[in-house]
Amino acid sequence: MSGSPKHFEADGPRPAGFADTPEVHGALDATGLRFEIAVARFNRDLTTRLAEAALAAIESCGGRRADARVTWVPGAFELPVVLRARLRATPPPDAAIALGCVVEGETPHADLITRQVTAALSDLSLATGIPVIDGVVAARTWDQAVSRCRSGPEGRGWYAGLAAVEMASLMRRIREDG
Repeated sequence: MSGSPKHFEADGPRPAGFADTPEVHGALDATGLRFEIAVARFNRDLTTRLAEAALAAIESCGGRRADARVTWVPGAFELPVVLRARLRATPPPDAAIALGCVVEGETPHADLITRQVTAALSDLSLATGIPVIDGVVAARTWDQAVSRCRSGPEGRGWYAGLAAVEMASLMRRIREDG
């Protein structure tokens, strides 16, 4: 897969010492997978880039935009509740992605938001068994936020898209293996 960071070579060679060990891993193949993507409108210029990159990553793995529903919410704090509702759909998606951008200000508000959102997304994934990828960028400065919210393969949105594909694929294989 071109343009992927080195840490996303899901189908790469086995590490030394694992030759005789059975293993299961996901693939970067989004064919037939469905995705829910919730995006915060706060800092919309940046979160739009995150969403575009996540969709592009899914497409680069053979996924279709028609199989990825995007829901916009006011801010990062609202991401978990919307994804919770979406994950209860029938049939449920194969994976979900939460995208937002929280930039630190003069108060601890940003830290409170990011900690709560991270915990809620993790709890949601564990409760449903559906991978929920935390693509919420937490930055100390606006420049850091801009750097992490790039549109291409170097940005957090692309990473979130690839992680969703790999985890959806992995969970499907685990269910099939029993």
